[in-house]
Amino acid sequence: MSAALACGACAPASGGETATAATDSPTTGSAAATGSAATTGSAATTDTGEPGAVPRFEPGPCPQPIASGLLEGDNLECGALIVHADRTAMDQEIALAVTIVRGTDAPAPDPIVHLLGGPGASTQSLQSVLGGPFGLGMAEQTGRDFIVFDQRGTGASQPLLACDDMEEPAACLDRLAGEGIDLADYNTEASADDVEDLRLALGYPQLNLYGQSYGTELAQAVLRRHPGSVRSVVLESTSSVPYGVFRTNSGPSLQWALGRVFSECAADPACAAAFPDPVGQLDGVLQALADADVDPTPVIQALYFLTSFADGTSYVPLFIQAAATNDAETIAGISTIIEEKAGLLTFALMGFSSLMSETVTCYDYGPLYTQANYDAAHAGISPVFESVLSTDPQTSSALCGLLPASSVSAEHLQPVASAAPTLMLVGTHDSNTPAELAEAVAADLSDVRVVLMPGWGHLILSMQDPCALATVAGFIQDPQSPAPTCVDALATVFPTSL
Repeated sequence: MSAALACGACAPASGGETATAATDSPTTGSAAATGSAATTGSAATTDTGEPGAVPRFEPGPCPQPIASGLLEGDNLECGALIVHADRTAMDQEIALAVTIVRGTDAPAPDPIVHLLGGPGASTQSLQSVLGGPFGLGMAEQTGRDFIVFDQRGTGASQPLLACDDMEEPAACLDRLAGEGIDLADYNTEASADDVEDLRLALGYPQLNLYGQSYGTELAQAVLRRHPGSVRSVVLESTSSVPYGVFRTNSGPSLQWALGRVFSECAADPACAAAFPDPVGQLDGVLQALADADVDPTPVIQALYFLTSFADGTSYVPLFIQAAATNDAETIAGISTIIEEKAGLLTFALMGFSSLMSETVTCYDYGPLYTQANYDAAHAGISPVFESVLSTDPQTSSALCGLLPASSVSAEHLQPVASAAPTLMLVGTHDSNTPAELAEAVAADLSDVRVVLMPGWGHLILSMQDPCALATVAGFIQDPQSPAPTCVDALATVFPTSL
């Protein structure tokens, strides 16, 4: 994963109106060839566009194995979305793998379109859970189709951006260019237009976007480029191009996450009594390592994983105390928990395209890779956190200099202002995409509600938490509805022993 990116009660903010039917498609190719938008869901089996038209949907077999609860041809349909690689030249077609989960025979006309993170992640990591609460359950609760797709360059989409084992970056890029693949076509704005083409090809009037991690950046790009096509937006583990440069998966993001951990612990009587000075203990641990000339990386990485994969429970204060008191048994126990959580990352990276990740990151963030931006992001940040987790501008730009020039717009580097109803799920302990980024993005949205998930880290719905699932489902059914009462009871659990 690129170093530049790492995924309480709420009330709706005033202002803004629900988006109306889509009328804008200036950046999509051959939109007229698909016909007018259908007024019912389940359009994929009937309204796929004329043969040879672009965009079009071509039904095909579903990835195996199929999750329990799903039956191909019944509540599951798959295929390929055919789009132009370059919507200006329109001289090459690419195929994006699409999976549609149906929760009812008569779905609402606006499906949920899930936007994966990474960038570079593949829906291969989701196939086994689509039959559970995350996929089929969400489709059934909301009465809508639930759609996942492999973004261009990833997973089962063709072509796949991938380098061979041991292949040098320059040689890899030369080989792909010789195969007719222009990496300049693989960026977030192009993917945002793919989402619009998905809507057109399947005949939906509007979409409900659900982005996770990098997928929140993609959702924001869709909001900017195709605002009329969006009925509502769910942003989980929010990232942002203008606000996130050098602030995700980095020293700053960990320090901010730990600050929230320590604040929540101080406000919890049991935690405060058991761990009265976690900040001082951590400083002491790091100083002792420095005095002994011992690499602090294992400690910092442990803290990073404990915050990245938190699920309402924080072992951070206990881990720090164990490290400060040389409690080997507790350290070993928490290390086992970290290993179990790290297994989720292996699962999430199934089919991951590292080259696509770096390509998109370069095109999104490359113009912002300056020393001034780096220094601004790291002002007041622990030098130890910075040295272990952060990547300097020169290193960040190394691969970017090998890529062909991209046509990414200047607007893509600016904040997104939108009136679309938006729900933000924010893990207070997220050290990948810290809560501070969500706060910055929310300030630009006029109809937004923010749900803080105390003690949670990155990618909340992937843990299939019932309260989070109910919150999202209720919002999609009625974007102006209040959050479920379970939200009021959310609180971090701080174990004081194992």
